Amino acid sequence: MSGSPVAAPPVAAGELVGGKYRVGGVLGAGGMGVVVAADHVNFEQRVAIKFMRPDAGPQALSRFHREANIVAQLRSCAVARRACVSRFGSRSVGRWQLLS
Repeated sequence: MSGSPVAAPPVAAGELVGGKYRVGGVLGAGGMGVVVAADHVNFEQRVAIKFMRPDAGPQALSRFHREANIVAQLRSCAVARRACVSRFGSRSVGRWQLLS
């Protein structure tokens, strides 16, 4: 995937993801996908949602799941907690606590 253009988010600011997270803006983008900030609509919870590129291959998806599992095991105020890894259409999506 090197040399590929940076992926655009599959959602626009203001849209709901999973029926409960309202998308803010893009936090960053890179070779594996794009990360957006979002707010839970019922609770005061800010999260970062990572959308994998739709053309992510098996190695990238495996790395994504390893990253999520490692983060889930870490306990520190300096490390975002993983909340969920799921699917959004054809993309793998990870949701993490958004640290200020």
